[in-house]
Amino acid sequence: MWKMMKSSIAIAIAFLAIGRPSYAAFITFDELSDGDVVANQYAGLGVVFSSTAGHEIRVITAPAFNGSKPNLICTGVVAGSLDCSNEVILNFATAVDGLTFDGLANDNSIGSSFATLDVFQNFQLTHTFALLVSQGHLNPDHQDLSAYSGITEIRIYNNTDPGGTAYDNFSFTQTPEPATFALAGFAVLALAASRKRGNR
Repeated sequence: MWKMMKSSIAIAIAFLAIGRPSYAAFITFDELSDGDVVANQYAGLGVVFSSTAGHEIRVITAPAFNGSKPNLICTGVVAGSLDCSNEVILNFATAVDGLTFDGLANDNSIGSSFATLDVFQNFQLTHTFALLVSQGHLNPDHQDLSAYSGITEIRIYNNTDPGGTAYDNFSFTQTPEPATFALAGFAVLALAASRKRGNR
């Protein structure tokens, strides 16, 4: 029995040592329709989009902008017009790494700020900084947060662009929690133990 248990433990340790696989997500909104409210459509990828009270995030079809065509997202007043200047919030069910996205339609001068970003790592606010215009107008201002691991939320607010900012091409990887793999290891042990009992 102990020999079998040692073998099972070795298998479980090897399984854990392989490393936690990452699951990549790339969200373009292109499967949605113009005017759709974006909220929990991507919960299956581990993220929910929202805004502040009285505002919502909606899809706009604007193929002239050089994101992934044809759709972008923009914020505005519920049942009102989109001015694209309100807060955009992403909440992640599991901490993510390698987060990037594009801001579009910025008319501020290149090198200037168009909004402020809060980064929450493991549910704690850890960084606040300005998002900068790199190309502006029809071209994407790429925002790379890959230096920050374990992101559980971001907030984009204080938009200063005269026409507001649209967003597109959210990309990130999710890494399951170590507890998930610990449970998998215990499952291997339980399976080995049940096989041993069945062979008696």
